[in-house]
Amino acid sequence: MRTIGQSDIRRQNLEKMLTVLIRLKRATRQELSRETGLSLMSVSNLVTQLDGQGVLRFSPAPDAPGFEIVHATGRRAQLIELALEDAIWLALDLTGSRFRLYILRLDGTAVLPYWSHQSDMLEPLESELLTFLARAASEARIGTKRLMGIAAIIPGASSRENGASPDNRFTGINPARLAETLRRACAVRHALVDEDIRLSVRAFLPPGGAERDDLLQYLYISEGVSGVTAYQGEALHRRGESAGSLGQVMSETGRCYADELPLRALAHRVMGGECPSTGECALTNGIVSIALEMGSEFSAILANHARLLARLLHTVVCTINPTRIVIECRYASTLPHADEFKAATRAALADMLSGERRYSPDILFVNLAQPSALTGAARALTALWLDDVAAVPAAIETKPDNYDRSQY
Repeated sequence: MRTIGQSDIRRQNLEKMLTVLIRLKRATRQELSRETGLSLMSVSNLVTQLDGQGVLRFSPAPDAPGFEIVHATGRRAQLIELALEDAIWLALDLTGSRFRLYILRLDGTAVLPYWSHQSDMLEPLESELLTFLARAASEARIGTKRLMGIAAIIPGASSRENGASPDNRFTGINPARLAETLRRACAVRHALVDEDIRLSVRAFLPPGGAERDDLLQYLYISEGVSGVTAYQGEALHRRGESAGSLGQVMSETGRCYADELPLRALAHRVMGGECPSTGECALTNGIVSIALEMGSEFSAILANHARLLARLLHTVVCTINPTRIVIECRYASTLPHADEFKAATRAALADMLSGERRYSPDILFVNLAQPSALTGAARALTALWLDDVAAVPAAIETKPDNYDRSQY
């Protein structure tokens, strides 16, 4: 068993500080101490470390209740906030026919507009990426900001198999080599390359890490069906194996769920086989307009879809017995009768598990404001950065003899 050292404690405390600053937007040292449960001395040491990274801004606290002058020195408390516009990460989304570059802020949000580029599948991947990066970085004036790292989101096997990513250059790609290329090109310490599905699951893990026995199954339903399992906050992924093969499980009809559950399969049932080859948003809008006319008939179609999903969830429960299942599914959030669909899915699964000696897991349907893979990439880069910061001892570990509380 690995011994917990000072750097591990600093790492946990830094994560607490970052989480509180993201939630409160601005706070004094006293407020940070109260919210994190850390002493004022510990908070001040952590503030010093983060300030050395160039990620904090300071301003005088206003003359208002709650911001009293500290002690007899007359020094006012300082407000501390994250420098969201100054220190950034980059995220390259390579999962579609267009490459997209996003700026990620310290709070994990993606800054729009993004820069996109129609990929040329005949050009070597690395050279095309470097050309696109140089042009986008110039347009975004990234040189005026502190670039802390870059993540590349590549399509997993399921994305390639269902046609969501037609670029076959990612087959057999070496993620470590691509990460090193990006690290050198951007002159950053941290660069990571990972599959979309593996980064997506990070968006649903607690910032402070998962519970000791937490086994999370993440399920993504869009143009295909994919999923990944995470145990104690880490995605389970064996060497040489691709995440996202959940859609290849066979249903009772003899077809795989990747053919039964996606949005296009639902559209096929609603439109009577006349399903247009449009994008996901246009297809969703088309289903909505027809569903409003169908009324109860659409409810019956959606209920049948809920039973299909429940059968897949039952297979997951019988196979790995997760404590939580997170489902990211467009039609479970945007279509008419979506709440009925969620309730019917939970009820059908509970019925299948009745009489079996298994606990029904918590099931959460989600619909994020931004792609979950971007949120996961921001969290992965944050974790690498915090590991580095925590590895450097704080300037002050003990209270000095001439300790003056007013300066904190």
